[in-house]
Amino acid sequence: MYAMGKLLSLLLGWDFDASMLISAAIVLVYILLGGLTSAIYNEVLQFFTIVFGFAPLTWLGLRALGGWDGLTARLTQTATAAFGQQWDAPNGWPPLQWLAIEGVRRYGRADLADNMRDRRIALNRRAYRVTGKMTEKYDIVDVNRPAGGGEYPTQDGFGWTNGVALALSAQQARLPAPPIRESRPLEAVR
Repeated sequence: MYAMGKLLSLLLGWDFDASMLISAAIVLVYILLGGLTSAIYNEVLQFFTIVFGFAPLTWLGLRALGGWDGLTARLTQTATAAFGQQWDAPNGWPPLQWLAIEGVRRYGRADLADNMRDRRIALNRRAYRVTGKMTEKYDIVDVNRPAGGGEYPTQDGFGWTNGVALALSAQQARLPAPPIRESRPLEAVR
């Protein structure tokens, strides 16, 4: 009803509230005349319209990304444009990469998740060999270029980078993940 009201409002220049009332009246009339069966047929028709409507969009989107391989190559890239944030393109943000890897694994594509994991670990190790340190983010489009951009300079030795690298390395070695220790309040440390 909302979509029909919006359409009537935009196409005919009618007031949106009036368009919504007219839309509701149209729906009420066809349900009263056709009974519940008409509403069910309408829902089924809408379902197939949506499915067949999105199929070409999916195909166009995959084509624009370079096919399935292009999509999987971009899965761990957090953003596709630079907005001045730490996680902007072309940076990969470790916690979100972890979520993407585990999401793909739980979806049943362990092969793809393992490939993503192995690429992430190789990037961490390569950067560590070159710089002697772990950093909060990495350029995942050009792995030979250091990451940058965002609100502040790239930080060294970030906990989430180290934690994700440890968890992925343990997974790669088929070891149990390191235990997560409960953090203590600062007062308890002193």
